[in-house]
Amino acid sequence: MRLNETAYEEYSPVYLPISFALTYLLAFMVPPAILVQTIMVFGPEVYQRLRGRQSALSAPEDVHAKLMRRYHQVPWWWYGVVFVISVSLAFGSTRVQHDLAITIPAILLAIVSTMIWIVPVCYISAISGQTAAINLIAHFIPGALWRQNPFANMVFKSYCVGGLAVGMTFVRGLKLGRYMKIPPKYTFMVQAAEVVLATITEALVKEWIFAGGQDVCDKVQPAKLSRWYS
Repeated sequence: MRLNETAYEEYSPVYLPISFALTYLLAFMVPPAILVQTIMVFGPEVYQRLRGRQSALSAPEDVHAKLMRRYHQVPWWWYGVVFVISVSLAFGSTRVQHDLAITIPAILLAIVSTMIWIVPVCYISAISGQTAAINLIAHFIPGALWRQNPFANMVFKSYCVGGLAVGMTFVRGLKLGRYMKIPPKYTFMVQAAEVVLATITEALVKEWIFAGGQDVCDKVQPAKLSRWYS
């Protein structure tokens, strides 16, 4: 599937109300702003944490950390195994589903983009309770690199936005398990099982809809399944 630019330009010029234009302006300002803020304010602490040291800027150890010391932490290789399996499945999808029209470098770029933004977005969410969206960044990167390819655009956005959403949910689960004094290994295993179960269930439901529904996504679909969203 390719975008017909001639038909798109002949259809109508883009009309944006002032409220929508301001929304886009803020959407472009927020991602670089939170990235710079994280680097300047929390950069030294993140650097110390990555080196496995206690940051001098951190607050004294609280009671939750003291109580959680009795449990073994999740080994790093557990996360590595999950990462390798996930990346392998993503790479395999490019070979199985050729209609996706996305390449392995595009998937790698989406993973790198997610890794860059996950820390700033989680910091902002933890401090303010608000989730900073990077939807426009995830749209414009593939739009600039792979023009006239809407499938690659949507798949790239799914990896970026979906990866951030799953990552934040995972972190929230770890935080909840910490407050409830659940061993980190148990929390990790439950979350991993939940992701696998949810993925399989969602895939089966979609296959069931497409197999059982007549003319799905058609304007004259009898059950009005012409504009449904995943």
